[in-house]
Amino acid sequence: MMTRLKLGDQEIAHDRELTAAAYRDISVAGPEKCGCAGCRNFIAQRESAYPQQFLSLLDQLGIDPKKEGEVYESGPFPDGTHVYGGWLYFAGRMVTAGEYLVETGPFKYFIGTRFPPPPKAFAGQAVLTVEFLTTLLWVIESS
Repeated sequence: MMTRLKLGDQEIAHDRELTAAAYRDISVAGPEKCGCAGCRNFIAQRESAYPQQFLSLLDQLGIDPKKEGEVYESGPFPDGTHVYGGWLYFAGRMVTAGEYLVETGPFKYFIGTRFPPPPKAFAGQAVLTVEFLTTLLWVIESS
């Protein structure tokens, strides 16, 4: 069942149960599939990378926060940080697009409508993404 949710100047309709069911069918997240050094560094910090406000939104949408569709890394920058971005899929559709961007310190997120094909678990469903940007330090040994 679609539920409407207003996020700033965006409004979406989402189905928490369809999303949660799709995530139960996803066995390996994007960063784990990739396995590059940037993804391994993100995985090492995943538990602390997401602010509580973001985790609450993911829960409301039915998204498993440990199963990103994709994560990417840029850096290092002079201050030693690396910029990370990524997205998580959910069953839903955009009602009002707007330009909503939430900023919590260095963490930013928004609802996206343009993205690579979602995992097969979302086949046949209208899909959106929650996209994020943040900065993280490098905490693993590079190989």
